[in-house]
Amino acid sequence: MKVWKMIGAGVVTLMIALPAQAQVEDTYTKDGDVVTVTRYYEDGSVREVGTFKNDKPDGRWIEYTREGAIKTEAIYANGEKEGKWFVWTEDGEYLYEVVYQDNKLKNASRWKIEDRNAIANN
Repeated sequence: MKVWKMIGAGVVTLMIALPAQAQVEDTYTKDGDVVTVTRYYEDGSVREVGTFKNDKPDGRWIEYTREGAIKTEAIYANGEKEGKWFVWTEDGEYLYEVVYQDNKLKNASRWKIEDRNAIANN
């Protein structure tokens, strides 16, 4: 009898917990020939936002951490990497600036965030 109570309690717990962890559906919004996609984490917070044109990534893409901080900021042109990309490390200690030209890596730099902030404040 005790085993059945434990199994029953486990089933009830799963029935309550599973709906709370349901995945949030990605959203797609069309404006002319541009489609904006927003992708979400399981908890409903925004994971990334970007645009497609002619079924290819085009324009600014931003990826976020679960806490809402920007993790990556990227630019695409007709499906190819282009311009300056910024990538922050998980711990927030470093910022990488990566430059693409014609879908090829042209240059990359790394800054310790406190050093970069000190320079910006002077």
